[in-house]
Amino acid sequence: MEDIQLNRNITTSLKVLAIFTGISIISGIVKNEILLSLVDNSMQSIARFTSYLSLFIGNMLMYIVLIIVFAIPWFLLKLLNSQIELKNYCLSATVFFRVLIATEILRFSLLWIFLYDEKNKLICDLSLKEQLANTLWFKLNNIFVLASIVMGAIFFRWSLYRNGKVKFTDSLNASIVILILLVLLSYNF
Repeated sequence: MEDIQLNRNITTSLKVLAIFTGISIISGIVKNEILLSLVDNSMQSIARFTSYLSLFIGNMLMYIVLIIVFAIPWFLLKLLNSQIELKNYCLSATVFFRVLIATEILRFSLLWIFLYDEKNKLICDLSLKEQLANTLWFKLNNIFVLASIVMGAIFFRWSLYRNGKVKFTDSLNASIVILILLVLLSYNF
């Protein structure tokens, strides 16, 4: 019975993570199309191909990296003889991924509310990246990314402590490691 519940929790975590990845891909497609409207027609096909290839590779790597980021604290806690059960850890990871889904949907709405209007102020030249960094959409998007990581870590810790009946320090340590890893990754990529 324990193995069935463990398999169910792992499968649910991976499905929710896949849903997050799918929503992230859809959001990326919309963002790409908004920005591709700035590109000269003669260059749009190559720009579209490279942007979609980059989007797909980036999202597949994100899926793998998130699995690794959640595996690291699990193995660290096991090395420290923690009593956290894998089924409860996966359940808490699912909570974290659901927070990511909610904030990704909010970030998607930012595309329509801000970027769609701000694109008319952008000029497609070598300074496009800098121009994007100065838009309200970009600033709000970065705030949402950081907020989703922090909120996800808080809900992960709360879920792990509540469902796993583990020591407060174990759930706190796991959430802090996840928080640090994801914040470092979000600002490096």
